[in-house]
Amino acid sequence: MGDRMSSRLAGRIALITGAATGIGRASAELFAREGARIVLFGLGGPALDDAASAAGGTAVHGDVTNEADIAAAIGTCGERLDIVLNAAGLIIPDEPETVMDETWTTMFDVKLTGTMRVCRATLPLLRQRGGAIVNIASVAAFNSSPDSVSYATSKAAVVSYTRSLAFAHGGDGIRANAVAPGWVRTPMSEHEMRLLAKKKAVHQKTNSGC
Repeated sequence: MGDRMSSRLAGRIALITGAATGIGRASAELFAREGARIVLFGLGGPALDDAASAAGGTAVHGDVTNEADIAAAIGTCGERLDIVLNAAGLIIPDEPETVMDETWTTMFDVKLTGTMRVCRATLPLLRQRGGAIVNIASVAAFNSSPDSVSYATSKAAVVSYTRSLAFAHGGDGIRANAVAPGWVRTPMSEHEMRLLAKKKAVHQKTNSGC
């Protein structure tokens, strides 16, 4: 890990989900450089261990849809917690007419219900000293495409849920914000582009009569 940028987060404890790759991993490394102690939670196997090593943090392997795994991650944080960043996610391109129930349910389980369960479980610790929740949404929440119906809808729900958090717990000194990034080059987004490119190639081939 490189030199610390500053000590803005010195003494703070941060729990980051989906921390093995992409935005979650980059956030963990940034928070660590700013002085925070990091707990990286999620799937990812060796990638999560690598991310924890790079950030000088602790890896907790588990699933954000599993309440026992969430409890284990929170337990690793100790008796206090200052920051929660929910970045766990996946992408499965789909369309309104052909979206499968299983895809829809999986997307919402991870992106929305997983986010809710992590927030719900961490609120008692965050309330003790005041803290911050950051939920990673997407520009797709406001500007969807026909190829990402379940992804975009789940991200829109994350925005709405975060608003509810902010209203309900602002008086407790807890700040809740949703971040809606545009396209970011991550392993997940690159996988999405490969799937969409393959789908488009098949579509063009079919329409050409070949």
